[in-house]
Amino acid sequence: MNIKTRFPRRWKALLPAGVALTAAALGLGAYFALQRPPRVAMTRCVPASSLAFAEVYNLGDVIDGLTSTKAWRELAPVLGLSSQLREIGPVVSLLGRTGLGPDEAVIAGRAQFALAVTGLESDAGTSEEGPYIHFKPHFALVIETHSSPAVAERIARDKITIVARRLFGDSAAEDQDSYQGIELHIFHSADSARQMLAASTGTLVLVGNDRSAVQACLDAIAGRVQTLADDQVLSNFRPVVDREAAMFGYLTAAGIDKLSLVGPAVVSSRFTTDTERIGAIANLFRHISGQALSGFLYGAQFTPDGVTDRYLTVVNPRIASGMSEAFRASAGLPDQECLRLVPRSAEDFTVINIESLGGVPQLALKHISPGLDIVGALALREFVIGFFSHLGVSPDLTQATLGDHMILVKFNQSEIATITQVKDAHSVPAYIQGYLGYKGAMIRTENYKGVDISLSSAEDERAAALDGEYLLMGRPVRIRQMIDAREGSTAYEKGHPAGLTVCGSAASIGDDARITQALSVSLTGAPLITCSPCPDDAARLMLEISVLTRTTDGSPEILEREEARRAFDSLPPSVSVTEFKDIGVYTETRSAIGNLGLIVTLNSD
Repeated sequence: MNIKTRFPRRWKALLPAGVALTAAALGLGAYFALQRPPRVAMTRCVPASSLAFAEVYNLGDVIDGLTSTKAWRELAPVLGLSSQLREIGPVVSLLGRTGLGPDEAVIAGRAQFALAVTGLESDAGTSEEGPYIHFKPHFALVIETHSSPAVAERIARDKITIVARRLFGDSAAEDQDSYQGIELHIFHSADSARQMLAASTGTLVLVGNDRSAVQACLDAIAGRVQTLADDQVLSNFRPVVDREAAMFGYLTAAGIDKLSLVGPAVVSSRFTTDTERIGAIANLFRHISGQALSGFLYGAQFTPDGVTDRYLTVVNPRIASGMSEAFRASAGLPDQECLRLVPRSAEDFTVINIESLGGVPQLALKHISPGLDIVGALALREFVIGFFSHLGVSPDLTQATLGDHMILVKFNQSEIATITQVKDAHSVPAYIQGYLGYKGAMIRTENYKGVDISLSSAEDERAAALDGEYLLMGRPVRIRQMIDAREGSTAYEKGHPAGLTVCGSAASIGDDARITQALSVSLTGAPLITCSPCPDDAARLMLEISVLTRTTDGSPEILEREEARRAFDSLPPSVSVTEFKDIGVYTETRSAIGNLGLIVTLNSD
C-alpha cells in the first residue's frame, strides 16, 4: 500500500525553514550541553586572613596548554614521550563538558581548584650554593566539583583514602572527627607527624595538611568569617595579571609581612653576593614592606611559544610615584658591543637601563623616603650609606663616572659581575682606585688581550678593567671571560650549573641571534630586562615527565645528544621586562615553560 501524505502548498514552503530551525535548535542544545559549568568565585571559599591564594580554573586547559608549548613539541620526541599525551587535555575537557565517564574523570574536567595558605613555617640559611629558604606551608585545597553533594562526599570519604595510602604507605591510619557539623577524615602515618585531612560540604571537597587551615576554609564557605572576595587589592588589581590566565596567584599583605622575615635575603642575592649587602637589603625590606607593599599578584597564560607570566607588586601610591621618579628609564638603549661582553655561558643577565644610574641611590633616598615612616626612612638612608661604603667610591664620583646602562652578569648562584657604561673616562682611574683599594687593599695590574685589568688584594678578589667605553667589574676570571666573549673566543669556562648543556654555539650573547631577537622585542625603554639564555627549567620538567611516564631514566646526559641540543637551541630564552608604574612594580616574563618548572623543585624536596 502506498501512502501519500499531502501537505498544503503553504506548508511545503515552510519546510526548509522548519528544518533549519530544528537543526539550529539541536545545534544550540548540543552547544549548551557541552558548555562548562559556570565559573564560581573561589575567593569566597578562602578566609580573608590567608597568607596566599592560588587558583586553577580548569585542569584540562593546563594540560592542553603545556602539551601545546614549543618546549613540548620539540623535546617530547627526543625524550620518547608519546604523542597521545597531547590528547589528555582535550579529552579531560570533553569528559567534563559531556559528563560522560567515571566520576573522577568528569570532575577532573569540570573542577575548579583553589589553594589557600593559612600559615607558614620557614627555615632560612646559607649553603655552598648560596642562600636558601625551606618553607612548610599550612594549606587547604578547595575543589569545586560542579557535581552533586553525594559525589563530593564520596570523594572525600573514599578517594582521598587512596591518596593518603600512597603518601603514607599501607600503614596509614584514619581518624574521624567533626567540625560545625562537617565530617572530617584525618589520615596520618604511624611514624610521622605529617597528616592529611579531607572534608566535603555541598559540591565542595577540601583537602589539607593542617586542621586549622581546613577549618578556616569551612568557616569562610559557611560565611562565619570574612573571605578573600572582600579583599579590595585582589578585586582591583587581579585584571592586570589575569588575562585569561590558566593559573592565578595572590600573596596578601599578611603573606608579604610573613615573608619579609626571611625572604629578602634570597631575593637580594639576585643582585649581590656580599653578605653585608644582602643583610642591608633584607633589613631595608623588612622595615618598609609593611608600609609600602599591599599585595603581590601573579597570572600565567599559555601561548604557542611557551608561557607568559605576569607579576604585579602593588605599592603604596606615594612610594610608587617616588620609585617611578628614581628609576626612570633612559631614552637610549645598550648597544650591541655591550651585549657582546656577556659570555654565552652566563646563567642569566639583567640589563639596567636607568637615567643617571650613578645617582640612583641618592634619588631613591630623595623620592622614596618621604613616603616612609622614620624607621623606614632611616633604614633606607643606612642602606645608601652602606652601599657607597662597600663600593669604596663617593656618591659624587659614582655619579660622574657611570652612564645610563649596566648589565649584571650572573655566572652562578654566588657570583655576579657588572658591565657599566662610562660617562666620563677621565674619572675612571679614580673610580677604580677607590673601588679596588677597599679597606686599604693593594692593587696590581695585568694585561689580558690588550686590556689592562686591575686586581685588588681584597678578600672578595674584586677586579676592574676599562674596555672601550665599558667598565668591567668582578673577579679576574670573570673579567677575562667577558673579554673572551667580545673577542669571539670559546676558551672560557664550559658547562652549566644545572648539569645541562650550554645551549647555543656563540661565544657571547651579542652574537646569538635567537637572544638578540628576543631582546629587541623587549628593549623598549623598560628600566630592567632580565634574560635567562638557556631554558633549563623546561628541560628539567620535560625530563621529569619522561621519568614519570617511564620513557627515560631521567639522566641529564640524554639532553647532551645531538637531537636534544638542536631541540634545546630552538626554544625561546626567558625574557622578563620590569616597569615601575603608579600602581607598583609590574613584570612580564615570556619563557618556554614559565613557572611550571617549579614542580620539579617541589618534587625534589
